[in-house]
Amino acid sequence: MGSTALVLEASEPQAKERLRRHTDEAIAAGVFGVPTVLVGGELFWGVDALEGLEAFLDGRDPVPPEIVVRWEALASSATRRA
Repeated sequence: MGSTALVLEASEPQAKERLRRHTDEAIAAGVFGVPTVLVGGELFWGVDALEGLEAFLDGRDPVPPEIVVRWEALASSATRRA
C-alpha cells in the first residue's frame, strides 16, 4: 500500500473509530506511555523494559533474583498509618 492510500484509509471513519476504541482499551489497561506492551496482564513500558519483556516471553522472571534480594533487604523509608 502506498503512502497516499494509507493516508486515505487512515482518514476513513472506521479507522478513526478503531483508533478511539484501541485508545480507550489501552487507557483501561493502564497504558500511560509508548512503547507499552501488555502480555498476560503484565505491562512492559519503555524501551528499557524490552529486555524484561523478552525474559517474560521466554518464561523467565524479568527481575533477576539478585535484584529481588537487594530490594527485600532495603529498610522501609515510610510507613503508612492504619
